[in-house]
This record gives sequence, C-alpha cells and structure tokens, in this order.
Amino acid sequence: MSLASGESKSSGGKKFWWPLSWGVRFTIAVMVSALAWWYQLYWINGRALTVAQAELFSVPFLLVSLICVTFPFWIVQLLMELLSRLGKFGSIIGTLFFIVFSVLFMGYIFPGQRIFWTVFIVFVLLYFLTIQRLKIWTYGLARRGENDKALVINRRLSRIPGYGSSLEGLILFNAGRYAEARAFSRPKAFDKQGNPLLTSIDFYIYALTLVDDGQEAEGEKLLREAVQAPQCKGSMKIALAACLLTQRKEPDYARKLMEEAMMGPQRPITAFGERADRARRIAQYGWALASCGNRQESEARIQEAFALADGLNGSDLAGVHYFAGEAWRAMGDPSKARSAFQETLRLSPNGCIAISARKAQARLDEDC
Repeated sequence: MSLASGESKSSGGKKFWWPLSWGVRFTIAVMVSALAWWYQLYWINGRALTVAQAELFSVPFLLVSLICVTFPFWIVQLLMELLSRLGKFGSIIGTLFFIVFSVLFMGYIFPGQRIFWTVFIVFVLLYFLTIQRLKIWTYGLARRGENDKALVINRRLSRIPGYGSSLEGLILFNAGRYAEARAFSRPKAFDKQGNPLLTSIDFYIYALTLVDDGQEAEGEKLLREAVQAPQCKGSMKIALAACLLTQRKEPDYARKLMEEAMMGPQRPITAFGERADRARRIAQYGWALASCGNRQESEARIQEAFALADGLNGSDLAGVHYFAGEAWRAMGDPSKARSAFQETLRLSPNGCIAISARKAQARLDEDC
C-alpha cells in the first residue's frame, strides 16, 4: 500500500479539466454542429460578395465547412460509444447506425459526386489510422515508464473527435497509482445500479488495481464473476490465475485458467504489445506449473518465454523476469527468484511491475 502511495506522489497528481464526461462532450458536439450549420446556411451561402469580401470570408468558410462535416460524425461516434456499453449487440447496432448515417449524410452534402465520396472515405480512413497510431505511441510511453508524459498527451488527444476511450486508467495502473486508476475506471466498470460490466476493459483495470493494491480478496471476487461471463476474455482468466497464485491458493485451478486462456486468441485486452503479452503469459503459466509441483515443465515454459522475449526491453522484459522469479520461488529456489526480481527492478524501477517485484522480494524474506 505504501509503495503504491509513493509511486503516486512521485508521478505527480496534477489534475486536468479534461477529459470531460460523455454528456458534456455530446452537448458540445451538438451545439457546435448546430451553430456551424446555421452559420453556413444563413450567413455564408447565397451571399453576394465582392472580391475583398470573398477573401475575408474564405478562412471562416473553410473552417465552418470542416466543422459541418466532422462534428456530426463526432456525434455519431459518441452515440456509438454509448451503445458499445451494451456489449456486442450494442456495438453491432452502432456500426450499422454509423454506416447508414454516413451514406445519408454524404449523399445530402455531395449528391452524385463520386470524387467527394472517394476523398471523404480516404480522409476518414487516414484520420482514424492516425489516431490509432497516436494511441499506440502514447501507450508505449507509459510502457517505458514515461507516465506523466503519457497522461498529458492522452488527455490532450482525448479532445480529438473520434479518439475513443481514454487510456488514462491503463496509464495510471501501469504507474502504480492504483487509487486514481480505480477512481477513473469505476464509472465505466459498473453501471448506474452498481452492477459490474464484466467484459469491459475498465472493469479489468479496476479488478487488477484491487489485486495489486493488496485487496486480493475483493479483486478475486470480481474476477471470479468475470470468468463466468459468456464472453469472458482470456485476460480475465489470467488476472484471476495471478490473483490465486499470489495468495498461494487453488494452484490447479490457476493452471487450468492459464491453459484455457492460452488456447484462445492471444491478442491482449489492450490490443497493444502482442509478443510481449504472449511471453508474459507463458512465463506466468510456468509459475502456475511450478505451484502445482511440475518443475520440469515449468522450467521449459520459462525458457520458452525468454526465447520469445528476445529483443524486448524495459517493462515488457521485466514482466517476464517477474513471473520467472515467482516460478523459481514456487519451486523452492530463492536464489534464482531473488536474482529474477532484482533484474525486474533494474529493467523497470517504477510502476506496477516494480511494486509487484518488491512485494515478491518481501515474501521471499518472510519465507526465509
């Protein structure tokens, strides 16, 4: 608990006025769209302008025209975000709604003009691809320990229409700022009645912060609910397995959870860092095997994890060393375990991995 508090203080606690709530963003999008269309229809279109006036009106005309096209799509994106909270069915409805809206809206603005359709589609694709790359880059900053910088950039980028869900909860978790991560994730992790949204990434982050913040029993309860959900992601099973292994309970169930997760799609819940995530999963599976007394297969899995992690660095490689250290501790080899935890801290001296490694070192001292 004190380690998490220390991380929070060292990382800074400056508050920002952004990101705004969904309702405020939706209100802004609707109001600006309405004003832009009113200005376009009643103040610009149909005006007889001199050359000097045309030059004067050119910049506001282009700006207003851009708003008239982009802000309605921001409104649709926000509605899709709201629908996505209903699960897979809501996402399907949102996608269909976006397609129908795009066809009708663009058909109204550029009727029968294929060139505008082509330019618009290319622009939209490039726009969202650029946003996706910016999100990956921002998350990469957090993975390298530049959490303050990642938070500032994420909060600024969140103002961009179409940015989607904020990475703030994930960044705060990686920084070891567990209380702040829970506070940010909770509104999206539970509905208004307090029921957990078991398949959401915010629920996943919320549960992880409980486990890593010394509240394993509460985190375990939530994760057990999540793994019973029909659309349970493999990451939820991995989180529950880690929670059980940390408490040294039900190792066979933890091993089974890892096997089920590794049999499914290997894309991580964050959609970033697939190879690093795969290497950590294999190393954690080695920990589960070691906890079940299967030393030979555990060692083989640890070697496999490091082979896959070749070329990784920073917190990505640190995670593999951490799980290897837990496996060595479970196998009764404190010397190798301590060495692995020290290497974890060398590679990633701050954040959630470092906090977990320090806790593991403390458990080693208790064992001795």
